Amino acid sequence: MVDVENFVEEYGVRRGPSVKRILREYLSHYFERRDSRFWRREVGVYHASDTGRCLRKLYYEYTVGPREREEAYPSFYLGNAIEWLLEKALVHHYGSERVKNSVFIELPLDGFKVVGQTDLVIFAPNARPEHLFEVKSTGDIEHRRGGPSPHHVMQVHPYMAGLKLDRCTLVYVQRSDLAI
Repeated sequence: MVDVENFVEEYGVRRGPSVKRILREYLSHYFERRDSRFWRREVGVYHASDTGRCLRKLYYEYTVGPREREEAYPSFYLGNAIEWLLEKALVHHYGSERVKNSVFIELPLDGFKVVGQTDLVIFAPNARPEHLFEVKSTGDIEHRRGGPSPHHVMQVHPYMAGLKLDRCTLVYVQRSDLAI
């Protein structure tokens, strides 16, 4: 067993900055800067990612404030990293001119509109959307083996309508080992 006190004294080792604090500050900055405008809720604008969610929770998000808490940022960041990795793989396969991430959609409806940002979209050589990949990270892929979450199926419909597509691929990726 190493005597930490003697080790610190003998070799002049000191504690460095708190990596945990630095990471937490970065994630807060990253998500507040990136999502604050888009995640702000306003009456008459419905987000595609809210489709199929609990109406009570949605009401509170529209009236009380933001939907995500800072504790969830590490999980969101890992989800984004998995999406970026899949984007790189698709670019490698199709070429950068055909793969786009975060395509904004807006569907004006009677008295309100639905907005959203897709995940990965493959475009045909003529620049028309060809296929949508909706990427979902999960802690345990086994619970998705029986089929996609109904909420996720409902979420992709506005994206598909905005892109004028009749199909898409829901991709579940396990965070621990990238199993699909």
